Amino acid sequence: GAGAQGSPWGPPRPQEHQAAPGLPGPAGPAPRPPRPAAASDGYVAPDRDADTGRPVVTYTMMAICGALWLLTTVAPRLTGVLELVPDLALHQPWRLLTGGFLYLGGSLLDISLGLLTIWIVGQAIEPAMGRRDFLLLYLLSLLGGSAAAVLWSRASHGSLLVSGASAAIWGMFGVLVTLRPKGWSKESTSGLWVLVGLNVLYVILIPTIAWQVKLGGFLIGLAAGVLVRTRGRAGRSTRALWLLLVPIVLTLGVAALP
Repeated sequence: GAGAQGSPWGPPRPQEHQAAPGLPGPAGPAPRPPRPAAASDGYVAPDRDADTGRPVVTYTMMAICGALWLLTTVAPRLTGVLELVPDLALHQPWRLLTGGFLYLGGSLLDISLGLLTIWIVGQAIEPAMGRRDFLLLYLLSLLGGSAAAVLWSRASHGSLLVSGASAAIWGMFGVLVTLRPKGWSKESTSGLWVLVGLNVLYVILIPTIAWQVKLGGFLIGLAAGVLVRTRGRAGRSTRALWLLLVPIVLTLGVAALP
């Protein structure tokens, strides 16, 4: 983000001092603040955090997933309290969120691949969005995926096995499509798109995958990228992201209908 001494689009300019009363001021008009880049140039992250380059939220989400995996491995009964069970989620709403942090089955491979994916995508997206917006994206994507799973389960009178942070991961994939931060090139993001393609292939080849969860998270991510891109000023995009609770609540409302 731009500081007081310059902007991300050029070298810092010397600060001009205001003249004291009664003395002539500096020659020429006062400098204007730098304008945001045009939409076609790509989204430029506001200066929301002095150290926004460090993906603290990404590491925190990974730590929570890893800690819960260890806890549920040692105490399996905890899984029954926290996992997303669509038939119970409307009466026990915490499952809509906690289910996205659980990796069921105790497989070290599953949790390792999940954490690796969160790390790869999160460290690219979090600095571009800022910590607050990225945290909202992550949690809202989880809720969006859970709401989609509940609606599908209620409508089809079936059951879904929901495990892991796939809704949040696919929410980040959605942001990749619509945010397009300034400075990202095809070369710098080619690895991310390969990862997206592998996840799509994984869903196609394994029919037992709960694609409804991924679709819900992906749609929230698409919308989040648009909101952050069009309301990039600090604070405005954060407030706009809260609007994504509306479709989530409406989805759960429809699922609750008899």
